[in-house]
Amino acid sequence: MYAQTSLLRRGALFIAGYSFVEFFLSQSMECFLAAHRHALEYFGGATRRAMHDNLKSAVLERIPSQAPTFNPRLSGFCRSLRLQAGGL
Repeated sequence: MYAQTSLLRRGALFIAGYSFVEFFLSQSMECFLAAHRHALEYFGGATRRAMHDNLKSAVLERIPSQAPTFNPRLSGFCRSLRLQAGGL
């Protein structure tokens, strides 16, 4: 018998018609960044820019006509891979 699955979340990364999906039992920042790392390893490299919508793990604040304020851990992760964090 399976336990309640309401904690399961789907994460997906779409790159030029390709997709990567990984499931985690948590929406923690550690899992969020691990999913990014695993996807980049799966595709064998990194893009120049990481685009995120307004999910709370990535964007702390969005003010119209200004650049979004990104989570510092995400920004540090992107910098370590020479990615530019960007919002949609």
